[in-house]
Amino acid sequence: MAESSRHFRRIHERLYNTLTSWRQNAGIVGEESMTRLSLIVLLILCNPTAVFAESPVGWRSDASGRYPDVTPPTRWSQQENVVWKTEMPGKSFGSPVVFGDKVFVVSDPDELLCVAANDGKVLWRRANSARESIGPDRAKEMLDHWNSLNERKKVLQKQFNELRKAKPDAKTEHGKLRDKLNAIEKEVGETRRSNPVPGNRGSGNTAATPICDGRYVYTVFGSGIVAAYDMNGERQWIKFVGGTTLGFGHGSSPVLIDRRLIVHFHDLVALEADTGEIVWRTELRARHATSIAVRLGTTAAIVSPSGNFVRVSDGTILTTDKALEVSEGSPIVDNGVLYAQSGKTTAFRLPTDGNATELESLWQTNSSRGRRTPSPVVHDGLLYGVTTNGILEVLDAQTGDVAYRKRLDIGNFYSSITAAGDYIYLTSTKGVTIVLDAGREYREIENNQLESIGSNPVFVGKRLYLRGHKHLYCIGE
Repeated sequence: MAESSRHFRRIHERLYNTLTSWRQNAGIVGEESMTRLSLIVLLILCNPTAVFAESPVGWRSDASGRYPDVTPPTRWSQQENVVWKTEMPGKSFGSPVVFGDKVFVVSDPDELLCVAANDGKVLWRRANSARESIGPDRAKEMLDHWNSLNERKKVLQKQFNELRKAKPDAKTEHGKLRDKLNAIEKEVGETRRSNPVPGNRGSGNTAATPICDGRYVYTVFGSGIVAAYDMNGERQWIKFVGGTTLGFGHGSSPVLIDRRLIVHFHDLVALEADTGEIVWRTELRARHATSIAVRLGTTAAIVSPSGNFVRVSDGTILTTDKALEVSEGSPIVDNGVLYAQSGKTTAFRLPTDGNATELESLWQTNSSRGRRTPSPVVHDGLLYGVTTNGILEVLDAQTGDVAYRKRLDIGNFYSSITAAGDYIYLTSTKGVTIVLDAGREYREIENNQLESIGSNPVFVGKRLYLRGHKHLYCIGE
């Protein structure tokens, strides 16, 4: 009984803080508004599980990149409309996650931070190292081996480069050294897959965005470490599930559905959300992009960037379509239609039956060439996509017809396109965010500059949260 009472008080406190934050962010004032909020509290208390277990907030908030019910700021700079900014301990490509009165962010090399949404104060921060996930003795042994491997590789690479320069025609000697280098590379890959080696390549160790259901916040690192914390920063579990050998590093964010936490490293892995126990593991080609959760009738499934539909309950691959295969930008779903962008853009009817083995293609069109690190967004019947090198392409979401294309000369793009209110937001790696009026013509209304950014913007009420490489920003007009 005492435990139930404490649990009820925690839920009540969480609801109060959450709704107070919503009130502040949305600018709700007056007794009538607060009365409505009180009624919401009463209704939610009757069924708190529905609130905290069924609406997780993670990558792109709900994976769509859409914020239709906000009043977003459109103008800011380092000096203008910054409500607060908080220095981060390290760089990250992971996006902020706003849940109630808390903002969760990750930071290299292996930290999860909880920040107060109203003033930017760091409430708690937790490290998630190899030492904590596999124990100090094994971690030391693994890191010693890893450092030795890299030193041997460095020496061999230097010898190979010097030999090619001194004896360009010594093919036999070149081949022997190349074989040794290949053997080292193979051992490096095997070590990465089987040990929590820090992800120190292009995307760092914290390119994945956490996900929160109000009870726990789950975080994933490029080292292959996955951890869960309660809202007060108490660790519930930590586990190494397997590393990745992707050249740019790990970037796939976790997905939470039906109390299963789905993560993608070398394999697609489902963990029991409450305990961290591995439920199933499916061998599936990893990508930098994030999978999305869907329901095919009553069947929960994951759509992977490799073009696979995977059943959440047991990891069975239901169907595969290479036209769905993407590398970096994730597929999205809108109004029962699944969109995927790579060298082309394809639209499929989302199956309504968990036993479906084929996808119905609605249309396919050749897209602007080039890498597509950002994920697209659908808003008001239009599909907005941008290539990594900055070619904006807007298509009719129903037909695939081109509305317009435009080259954006503000740098490269890693951040996904976001729709907030009636505006479209595009943020470059240089920290420039352009704000467009949504529609079939290019209408730029603002051009805003901050520090370098590689994550996605998040909107709540009248506020915008941006994770730069050095600071977390809260923007509000």
